[in-house]
Amino acid sequence: MKLFLTILLWCFVIVKAYDDVNDDQYEVLLNSNEELKTFVKCLVDQGPCKDDFSKHIKGHMAQFYADGCMECDTRQKHYARLIYLILKTDFPELYQALEAKYDPQGNGIKRIDEKLSKYR
Repeated sequence: MKLFLTILLWCFVIVKAYDDVNDDQYEVLLNSNEELKTFVKCLVDQGPCKDDFSKHIKGHMAQFYADGCMECDTRQKHYARLIYLILKTDFPELYQALEAKYDPQGNGIKRIDEKLSKYR
């Protein structure tokens, strides 16, 4: 139950260095299942990355799993947790694809869950 807030985020997944990311894009993902699916498919190489936001997040996914979104700001951690929960609950196949690609040993998700659990 701990894995996807990991994302995104699937999220995803944005750090201080990610000040150039438009946080409004998270709302698009949260409000459209199709946008969210397209986004995650980009992250796991099952579909094209349709915008700069997706490409940017994809480039930081390994770091996200490695440090649990350590450099993310509060808002980004909040969105990452929401996306993680949605994927885990509603799209388990995409959640599992993220795990398989970025955290096959299952170590990163523990850090992510611990660090993001307080961002509700």
